[in-house]
Amino acid sequence: MTNCRHRANRMVPVSYNKNEDFKNMNPHYFFLCHIISGFTVLLINGEKVYLTANMLLSFPRNTKIEPLTAYNLKAHSVSFAPEFINVNLAWESIESKDYPLLSKELNYPCFDLFYQRNLLYNGILPLEPSLNDKITICFADIVKQIEEQPDKMWSCRTRAVLYTLIDMAEYFCHEFMKGDHRDTTLENEVLDYIHLHLCQPLSIDGLCDLFHTNHTTICRKFKALTGCSIADYIIEKRLLLAKHALAFTFLTVSEIAQKCGFHDASYFTRTFSKRVGVSPVKYRDLMRAKRTSNHQ
Repeated sequence: MTNCRHRANRMVPVSYNKNEDFKNMNPHYFFLCHIISGFTVLLINGEKVYLTANMLLSFPRNTKIEPLTAYNLKAHSVSFAPEFINVNLAWESIESKDYPLLSKELNYPCFDLFYQRNLLYNGILPLEPSLNDKITICFADIVKQIEEQPDKMWSCRTRAVLYTLIDMAEYFCHEFMKGDHRDTTLENEVLDYIHLHLCQPLSIDGLCDLFHTNHTTICRKFKALTGCSIADYIIEKRLLLAKHALAFTFLTVSEIAQKCGFHDASYFTRTFSKRVGVSPVKYRDLMRAKRTSNHQ
């Protein structure tokens, strides 16, 4: 829990640790940890695991972690309860078989990053350098908001960045779980780049220069892979981030537009209204009313 400096007696179910050593974790929270340098050996649910730099750990509640040894370990972590995402969200809902439908209906995070497991992925995601850099930036932003609480919107901004981090990590986790079956083609490299830079300026010209190709080739191959154009893909992914920020924060439409990669609020509002069918403000009101109705 974190004490809110802007509202008396308000405790927010999110916390951070800039020097994570795995000795005092909250068993009732989701746990995200970024290994920055050094290495450690942990006993995770009875299994010995060796961890080195540039790894992201994602575990649900009641994960049993025992540190065995470490050398020059530097790691930071963020922990949060379901109600940090929304007061109507509870562990019972997340861990029920009906949660995928509920998540889709009310725009809750899917949390696959924390629960999905197979032979390749056990809650530990190795990070390529570019992804590692982005994860580092997200963690730094989250820690700054929680630690400094610059204004009363700090928890909203934390939630927005957390969702962006989880969404990005889930995409790369899904790709990682393909193992040797994942293609290293131009279109896949472009797709990866878009997910890493979704909230930054992106253009087809810029992608062509970066990947040393031309409009015809990059557009044709990308559409064959995804079924849509590069421009439409970018807009739809940005709108997904914006929908979450609208539904679960009190941030202004202007700030959400900027955070989600739209160059100005007017363009964002026009694009959102055209593609979603309602204005950003109306969407926010509708989602809140829907969650309240569902919770009654």
